Amino acid sequence: MVRNRLQSLLHRHNILLPKGKLLEGAWWQEQKLSPLERLQIQQELAMLEELDRRKTEVDAELGRQCLREPWEKQAVRLLQLPGFGVVMTTPALAPQVQV
Repeated sequence: MVRNRLQSLLHRHNILLPKGKLLEGAWWQEQKLSPLERLQIQQELAMLEELDRRKTEVDAELGRQCLREPWEKQAVRLLQLPGFGVVMTTPALAPQVQV
């Protein structure tokens, strides 16, 4: 949603985004936008940064958990398959857990 709001702002002003510049604050500051829009961009970029940090934390914790019993051996095999990251491996193995 945050990325969509930034894209919407670009469309509103007919600004073409160079590849890889969406998260670059310096590029946004060069654009001719109102002070309110600049504040919105600053907050959206901060939110994206925080979301990325939290996503990294979740991925790391899921990685630690899926490499312990009872998933240890199966997870190592699944993680080697294309498209099977930690987020896909964990639910794939979840039905095997005995509660």
